[in-house]
Amino acid sequence: MNQRNMSIINSTPVRVIAIVGCDGSGKSTLTASLVNELAARMPTEHIYLGQSSGRIGEWISQLPVIGAP
Repeated sequence: MNQRNMSIINSTPVRVIAIVGCDGSGKSTLTASLVNELAARMPTEHIYLGQSSGRIGEWISQLPVIGAP
């Protein structure tokens, strides 16, 4: 994990949006649009976790779920 990703994890407060879905479902398209919209309003970082998410995935799994699952 690089320093840039670690600074995201260690900064507070942080908002995380996880986009999951099967191949070809439009995750990349949705992510690009969402990042563009949010970046105009606040610091925004796109992190691709891939199939093996490591420590960031563990950290995200410990966050409370807010809103509809």
